[in-house]
Amino acid sequence: MLFDPRTGLNQIRALLDATPLRMARLKALGLTEPTPAALTAFDAFATDVAERTGMLVSMLNLIGDEQRFVGLHAPNHTPDGRPFPAVGRTMPLDHGYCSLVVDRGKSLTLPDVCVNPRLAFNEAANRIGVRSYVGAPVTEPDTGMVLGTVCAIDIEARPPEDGRPLWHAIMKAAGEAQELLMDHTRPAQPGDRPPDIPHHDPGRGETPSHPDGSGRYGGFLLGPPVPLEPDSR
Repeated sequence: MLFDPRTGLNQIRALLDATPLRMARLKALGLTEPTPAALTAFDAFATDVAERTGMLVSMLNLIGDEQRFVGLHAPNHTPDGRPFPAVGRTMPLDHGYCSLVVDRGKSLTLPDVCVNPRLAFNEAANRIGVRSYVGAPVTEPDTGMVLGTVCAIDIEARPPEDGRPLWHAIMKAAGEAQELLMDHTRPAQPGDRPPDIPHHDPGRGETPSHPDGSGRYGGFLLGPPVPLEPDSR
């Protein structure tokens, strides 16, 4: 479960509140049932992201009432020849880390998921053996709505210094994913209008306190340090 054991608060509250609106928008864009050509393009993109990040698995993940990996790259075996657990095309919202990215509306880089106790115990991490994760939100340009994520995971932890290169790589991929999704949306229908997006409070990020200015704290890398809002949760 994605919750903070210190407070007992659900860490994906904003995501859950916005789920009906996001599902309606994905349907309006034709992304709940992508064409075979779109799925082929999405899978190819996921493979490219895995290669660029050097991670074992990569996904283009659209999030409605569940996570749906419309783009997926996952091997059958680990680099040393061991069988790799099968990765399906769907996952509950409270598994993995992409829901947290969508809830916050911010990228998340975890060179070692075990460093932060709030994120170490996770069903996806336990089932697949995830030790490192990097993900960024993918938005619809016209509305700013976060539709999902592009992410990459590995079963090996990364050294902290890998955090910033991974962050830059996934942010670049997020921009490309936005363009790719928009290339495969359906034509606008009469009466279509972008939804009114409610105010989104992404909550407080981790304090950017690392001496190198990278924003690392407890395993997070949130990109260049920015002023943080007061925690309203």
